[in-house]
Amino acid sequence: MAKRGCKNVIVIHLKNGAAWNRHDFPEQTVIEIRPEQRIEKSDTPIISKIDSYLDFSSERITELKKHGYEDAKRCLIPIMEVFRTVKDQRESHNSLVNSTQRLLNDPPL
Repeated sequence: MAKRGCKNVIVIHLKNGAAWNRHDFPEQTVIEIRPEQRIEKSDTPIISKIDSYLDFSSERITELKKHGYEDAKRCLIPIMEVFRTVKDQRESHNSLVNSTQRLLNDPPL
């Protein structure tokens, strides 16, 4: 799973309901990417897994790459937006601090 000392970990699941708990790794920031659509092609228990996971046709690979891209985008865009907001807030805060410092250093009239 995660290497000792790693702080950020991205876990990509092949299906929802994976049997593990992200809270078992309190020292890591875990970002989970879960599929929105099922990867299995049918509901037949064993045959579906074999047929779905061993289909290496170019059409299937293209389809899975597209789904993976959409899943990653769906999960990561909100996180990126939070980082942008925090960055904007820090820049505003720094600007305010700098303006205040200039006013404090400004000699009286």
